[in-house]
Amino acid sequence: MPPTSSGTPTATGPQWTARAPTPCRTSPWRCARPRPGATTWASRKRVYEGRGLAELWLADPAARAVLVYRRSAPAAKTFDVALEPGPGESLTSPLLPGFELALDDLFAC
Repeated sequence: MPPTSSGTPTATGPQWTARAPTPCRTSPWRCARPRPGATTWASRKRVYEGRGLAELWLADPAARAVLVYRRSAPAAKTFDVALEPGPGESLTSPLLPGFELALDDLFAC
C-alpha cells in the first residue's frame, strides 16, 4: 500500500493534507490559479509576503489584468510596491534584468 503524507499506508493511496504554498525565496515565479474553494488572492498574497517572496505577479486572464507586488528592498518586511500595468504597457522585473513582456501579448490568445 502506498504511504500517506503522514506515512500511514491506506488502501486508497496517498492522503494529502492541504496546506499553504511554500514558495522558494530565490525564485520570483509562482503559478496560482483560482479554483472553487480556493483561498482568495488577498490571502495568497499574505502567504507569499509572509514567506519572504521578493515579488509576486497575480494574473487574471478573464479580466486581462495583472497585479504586481514587490519589495522595494530585500529588507522590506512587506510588499511595499504595488503595480497594475494596463493595456499597451509591459511587465518587467528588477529580479530579471532585461526581461520584458507586453501585457497585450500575454493576453493575446
